[in-house]
Amino acid sequence: MIQKLLASIISSIDNNMLGKKLVAVGFTGIMFYIAAVVFIPSMAAIGSFAKNESQDVEQILDKFNEVYDNILGYEGNFLKNKGAYIELNGFMAAAMGQRQMNDIIKLDNGHVTEISEPQETVAAAAQMKELYDRQTEKGKHFLFVLAPCQIPENEDILPPGYNDYSNQNADDLVGRLQEEGIPVLDLRKKMQRDGIGYTEAFFVTDHHWRSETAFWAYTEIVDYLVRADIMEPVDARYVDIGAFHVEVYEDWYLGPTGRRTGSSFAGVDDFSVIWPEFATDIRLEVPTLGIFKQGEFGDVVYDLEDNKKDFFVNLLYDHYTYGGHNRKYFNGAAPNKLKVMAVADSFAWSSAIYLPLVVSRYEEMDMRYFGGNFAEYYAGYDPDVLLVFVNTASAAESANTNYDFFQ
Repeated sequence: MIQKLLASIISSIDNNMLGKKLVAVGFTGIMFYIAAVVFIPSMAAIGSFAKNESQDVEQILDKFNEVYDNILGYEGNFLKNKGAYIELNGFMAAAMGQRQMNDIIKLDNGHVTEISEPQETVAAAAQMKELYDRQTEKGKHFLFVLAPCQIPENEDILPPGYNDYSNQNADDLVGRLQEEGIPVLDLRKKMQRDGIGYTEAFFVTDHHWRSETAFWAYTEIVDYLVRADIMEPVDARYVDIGAFHVEVYEDWYLGPTGRRTGSSFAGVDDFSVIWPEFATDIRLEVPTLGIFKQGEFGDVVYDLEDNKKDFFVNLLYDHYTYGGHNRKYFNGAAPNKLKVMAVADSFAWSSAIYLPLVVSRYEEMDMRYFGGNFAEYYAGYDPDVLLVFVNTASAAESANTNYDFFQ
């Protein structure tokens, strides 16, 4: 209906000289407004910087980039309310049936995502082999956990003319690891086994999996560790989502891909937060944030104080578990007295957070944000279990697999 209406309007403009003039005047007015409000003041700021503060070309270019990011960058503030302009752009793109916007692709199931190019996996496999060797030489355990991405392994849901190499890259890396005898938990295969569809498993406007899928992945990790005799069997309540409270924030979340296309292009997401209904006592330390707290899982693990419905400000997935920061969890009452360390990307932020329910110590670090000496840190922590937990879309290129751990 909207497409027909827009087509009718455009047609009437094409056949109406007055309409053409109005469009031309309106467009010219918008250009003048943008020049007056954005371009001229910005160029003046750059000119002033060059004249008064620096004659260095590199610094001037840096200033130009800073101004550009502040105006047009996705985190910037275009015309003081960039979100409204993204929303308008997204509405028009959706009305016209457009499948691509701001380097974001709309899949056949309505989800929006980025696509991956072919990646070399030799370096990543070598780093994983080094980690595996260091861990097993001490008689300890290692597991590579591969989370899925939004694009299914065996289903073509891309628009015509587009190709994605996420699964191909991941398959190549997994093959190299398996050739070296490195244990791999490929959650893509487990999804197929359990009949979990990708549409229901992932956010529409975020490349991450939904909280419910993340919880399912946690149960798969526990199951693997139990079957491999690394962990003692746990009480069913620890892996039964029926024993957990699921708080659903309806139409609350516009993920990072959605923020680049607006809520009209693909819609918005519900966001779930899950915590045990049974009693717990967890201690959390996030040294970089000065956070040291202890208590019930839901009160300690989550950061929901500033959780407000604001599509272009509240990127809830990124902060609600203090993601990206080196986090340390302790549970003296855990059924398994194990020290677990995870080198992990953001898929673990919503999944591995449940491990402190079943192990006495769990520590997680994302090498993109870890600024220390890993070799020293790893030796000091001396984990019983070392997990590398990454997602299919970035498994081969991620800092968490390509980091020089023992340089």
